[in-house]
Amino acid sequence: VHDFTYEYFQSGFKLFIHHRQKKRAILKSDVVICISESTKNDLLKFIPSVKQERIFVVHNGYSQNVFKLLNSQRENQAIFVGQRSGYKNFTDAVEIVKHIPCLRLVIVGPSLTKDEIDILNSKIPNRYVSYNRISNEDLNNLYNTSKLLLYLSKYEGFGLPIIEAGAAGCPTIALKYSSVPEVIGESGCLVNSHIDSIEYINKLLDDDAFFLSESSKAVINAQRFSWEKMSKKYVDLYKK
Repeated sequence: VHDFTYEYFQSGFKLFIHHRQKKRAILKSDVVICISESTKNDLLKFIPSVKQERIFVVHNGYSQNVFKLLNSQRENQAIFVGQRSGYKNFTDAVEIVKHIPCLRLVIVGPSLTKDEIDILNSKIPNRYVSYNRISNEDLNNLYNTSKLLLYLSKYEGFGLPIIEAGAAGCPTIALKYSSVPEVIGESGCLVNSHIDSIEYINKLLDDDAFFLSESSKAVINAQRFSWEKMSKKYVDLYKK
């Protein structure tokens, strides 16, 4: 079980069908694996009849194509990766960049909509760039040349970009929601509101020693996760 996005953000017949299928599969399973403690808590909230002793938490890993490059030059840019609608709070990321004139926004994900382009041009004209389909190598280069990842989602089953960015030495700023605190660990900056992050960002941009310290914490945190660790736990569960 990855998450309960449908249960939180969908309604009507679409939610009814999705949740019915998910609940039936979960209750008929011998073992239920959740990708975070947060997802496990949501599982117990939305399907309380599931037996707790059958639930196991196994964290995701991340691609080994994402890593810290030697001697990479960091620019004053923030990277935003993934979907942008609704609870992902893309407009809050734009608002942060608006308040920091020396900062540029790098957007990786689906093509920008007309409304998004209008917002960007009105708030941060000439201070953003967008990439649609890029390779893992190019994504790694962007993580390695950015000073921070803006991850302002209000709900995540796991939060893979936090780990990917961290492996490349790129600290994350994120909201204190769902699985994010357990994934970000002792690295990065957790805030209650996007505006609360501005002081931290300015320090990342202005204080080289502080950035290097935060970058090292991000790399160390990412090392807690790997597909090898995940697969071993899966095999152990199948054997059990």
